[in-house]
Amino acid sequence: MVCGRSAGWGLLAFFLSAGAPSFAVDRIYEIRCSDPVALSAAGGFWRLVDDGDLAGPIGAPALPWRIVTLPVAVPPECAPKLVILAADTVLLPGTLAPRQLDMVTSDTATPPPPVAPDTTIYNHDCWFPKQNLRAEISGQFGDQAVASLHWCPYRYNPVRNQLIVIRRAVLSMAAPVQSAPPSGNDTAAVTDVLAQSVVTRSQESAVGRLTFAPKGWMAPDWVWPDDPPTGITYVVVTNAALAPYMRPLVEWKARRGIRAGLATIEAIVARYPAVDAAASIREYFKAAYASGLEWALLAGDETIVPIRYAYPELDPYTGDPHQNQICDLYFGELDGNWDADGDGIYGEYFDDQAQLYPELYVGRLPFSEAAGATAIIDKLIAYERGPDDGDYLTRALSVSADQMRDWSNGQGQHALVAAAMPSSWANDMVAMVESPSGSDPAPQNPDGPTFPALLSSGFGWVNYFVHGRADGFVVRSAGILGSPLTYVYTHGDDGDGNGHLNLTAPSPRPGIHVSAACDQGAFDLDAPPFNGTVGQSVAERLLLLPQGGAVAFIGQSRWGWVSTSYKLVKKLYEYVGNDSIPNHIGVYQTLAKLAFPSYRDLVYGNNLYGDPEMPVWKTTPMPLEVSAPPTFTPGPGIWAVEAHEGASPVSGALVTLAIADSVWAIGQTDADGRAVIDLPLPVVPQVILTIGKSGHRIWTDTLPVSIIADVGDDHGLVPNTFNLAPNYPNPFNPSTILRFSLVEAGPTTLSVYDVLGRRVRRLLEGTLATGIHTCEFAGTGDDGHPLASGIYFARLEAGRHAKIQKMVLLR
Repeated sequence: MVCGRSAGWGLLAFFLSAGAPSFAVDRIYEIRCSDPVALSAAGGFWRLVDDGDLAGPIGAPALPWRIVTLPVAVPPECAPKLVILAADTVLLPGTLAPRQLDMVTSDTATPPPPVAPDTTIYNHDCWFPKQNLRAEISGQFGDQAVASLHWCPYRYNPVRNQLIVIRRAVLSMAAPVQSAPPSGNDTAAVTDVLAQSVVTRSQESAVGRLTFAPKGWMAPDWVWPDDPPTGITYVVVTNAALAPYMRPLVEWKARRGIRAGLATIEAIVARYPAVDAAASIREYFKAAYASGLEWALLAGDETIVPIRYAYPELDPYTGDPHQNQICDLYFGELDGNWDADGDGIYGEYFDDQAQLYPELYVGRLPFSEAAGATAIIDKLIAYERGPDDGDYLTRALSVSADQMRDWSNGQGQHALVAAAMPSSWANDMVAMVESPSGSDPAPQNPDGPTFPALLSSGFGWVNYFVHGRADGFVVRSAGILGSPLTYVYTHGDDGDGNGHLNLTAPSPRPGIHVSAACDQGAFDLDAPPFNGTVGQSVAERLLLLPQGGAVAFIGQSRWGWVSTSYKLVKKLYEYVGNDSIPNHIGVYQTLAKLAFPSYRDLVYGNNLYGDPEMPVWKTTPMPLEVSAPPTFTPGPGIWAVEAHEGASPVSGALVTLAIADSVWAIGQTDADGRAVIDLPLPVVPQVILTIGKSGHRIWTDTLPVSIIADVGDDHGLVPNTFNLAPNYPNPFNPSTILRFSLVEAGPTTLSVYDVLGRRVRRLLEGTLATGIHTCEFAGTGDDGHPLASGIYFARLEAGRHAKIQKMVLLR
């Protein structure tokens, strides 16, 4: 327990910089700290039980900092200002602990030596920090200007052992001017600007009726309507040899209503020459983004799609390639100059001008051959469609060991992250969590082979809070990384006490894997300039498993940190649980990184190994029941499709009609779950109908086209048989479509009779031309009143021909 007293601080201000004598204040933002002050004792010091978002200087009092992102740009001449409105003063029972060195999440790491208190701070009767506000980075996230600032809600006097807790303050963004600041400035509460700035360029479609789709949706190998490609929102980039194996994914995306395309590296380099192929791809993305591009999938490892390495450290680059991160952010962040000094070292903190806020959502599939491409694409399409046994999608598995297992007074990082997940998920925090503790000299659980066996049972989400290496991770050790160590490797054979992902039993249940461990996404370490002795990375192995494993992997290409990497995982789940954010794995991963712009090494090296546009399953997929025509016929006609969940119509379901390699028509179901296709079809053997709605399994089927017509000279489609097709839908409510063909022109009648043989409605009577005709029956009689539920018969008469079809009306 600690004793404290509260004090009102009025308008006491701490300035980030002196700036000019007067300021023009555009807007002020209110910030609060309502967390209670909690302390724990360890090693003769007291510690705040508050991780915060940022760490302070090593050896200084361990005070956490917060990150605030504002919807403004902060040019160098601006003077952000913090004004404290209310604060508490707390008397601590002892000295506050100094900030210690962090430890990387590598299996070869050693605990850093303890750091003594910095005497230049601890021996003086002064408040620390001197300034509670500092600016970090400013940029452009899509169309939104953003600025990241850091503020510390605490001030500490080590001589008096007093802690000031800033409960309420305002941030002002001010630019120096010569005149006095205007009065009446606006005040806004600080919200998650990044989340609110996410805008996806979705395809608009008609409601209740399908309309023609734009041409060129599934264009092969850079066959665009123009250059740069206008209107393409999703593109797969790969080489010419593997492009055919990526076509199924492009076609699937198009059938989901996404304007998808395929571009080869060879064509990009030819059209956008630059210093190297990676720069050419980025130049193409700039042009395509201006024309509507939003999602980019780099389909291949470093042998297929080039890597852009980035250097995140403050110190000059020593030439060690291990210090470079695989940085796919380079391909998505299109405003900055990643090599401003022209030295071939990208993303340097001081010498280059890389921004961290991307315009495109980028993911990568690290395969190198056709079999790998097929394995990943098959899993991806099956996941997006929604598995029939989808209960596993809301199950999560946590792997946690060593310091990560004991974090926050023994809670463990897995428990802190689980608290951010949807409460309806089932989270296994026992089977792969080291016990009885992460620091125990002889832990009993878990063993290595348990993990591959569990993986086969199916988890929608798998999290790793462990020490890792490119081709494996530690699940149990004596103390902290003490021998013997038990691993899960990406390769190997049973019998050595370790787990082996290559022996994972096939399973139709792939999930999303998120890792805080070192090197899990280092798919480049198996080739020069590295030693080449490392096998497949964890990300590669899990993605390339033909069945099961991962459908997406989020992790570091190089090192992670014990005290900070898990925060990106926690933030990811906070965004997953926010239903106001567009549901795409690339959006969640991007926002989680941007929440921590100061961790530049983590931001550079944290990559999405998967499809950025992929929607994620937050609930068990619901079935979508669809009524659709059994066949289509060429030429003009009217067909209706209906989508239901049980007895309830499903409105807003996206309906696409694909023919061969292009989307022919697109629309949405109306409030009755119905969409009408009123478009002429060409003479083709089949059409592909796809209907999808968030939370429901996507319904898709290949339907035959009944070729009952031949193409005449000047008369369009001429049927060769007299026919009255079955009405559709049937049963129906409130209306149905009747379709018939006439082989010759002449008097024609179409009437509806009840089961007693009484005519209740004459739908048409007159002379009709040869051809295919449609007529809608709205379930009403000749008097205009609705007919009762029951069985009715449609009778078509034309010359000496007649035909009857039975219909069922259900009210």
